[in-house]
Amino acid sequence: MKIRNCAWSAEPEGPAVVWARGEVVSKRCPKSIITAMSVLFLEQFRWWKELGGDIWSMEAKNAEALLLLEREWRTEMENGKF
Repeated sequence: MKIRNCAWSAEPEGPAVVWARGEVVSKRCPKSIITAMSVLFLEQFRWWKELGGDIWSMEAKNAEALLLLEREWRTEMENGKF
């Protein structure tokens, strides 16, 4: 085995799972996958949760991101993970 960033790589099978939650699995460090747009969506979601807002007046990609984050938020709340 060899270490690569935060993932362990077994030859020849490839990297093992380094992070998992529910049905989501990553074989790479999740921090290395986060982009500036990801951070923007997370911040927008936070403000949307706190202050509200009209989702119908948003760009489609922003509305889709907020609805996806809302669905995941509700799943986490239902499963008692927060």
